[in-house]
Amino acid sequence: MLIICRKTYLALILPAIASPMYIFLFRQNFLGIPESIEEAAKLDGASALRIFFQLIMPLAKPIYATVTILVFIALWNDFVWPVMVISDTSKQTIQMALSSLFSISPVNYGNVMAGLTIVTIPVLAIFLALQKYYVAGIASTRAKN
Repeated sequence: MLIICRKTYLALILPAIASPMYIFLFRQNFLGIPESIEEAAKLDGASALRIFFQLIMPLAKPIYATVTILVFIALWNDFVWPVMVISDTSKQTIQMALSSLFSISPVNYGNVMAGLTIVTIPVLAIFLALQKYYVAGIASTRAKN
């Protein structure tokens, strides 16, 4: 299995699928949704799938956006795990490619700074696009028993 993972992106994707922190954020958000909404939908004859997709999912948009931002930033900036599991240079992540700029002697700091700037742009774009949902998702996640 490890050899197969080294030749594909599975080694990067599989460990990131379920993080306890994100599961906790979803749990806390779903606990904050009033049960009366679900009960009213059941009385109206809605199935469990319809309740989930038409009621729960729209109410949970902020937490989906929050987790999307957090996962994207964590995976985008990850360096150590890809270095350990990726052996093929054609499957390098952006962070691995940036680190290779430092191995060229002499180091051209202009190229390094340009690369760092370009790498920062997608993170800023994702965050700015989902900022209002991120703030709402963090604000709505509170401790419950």
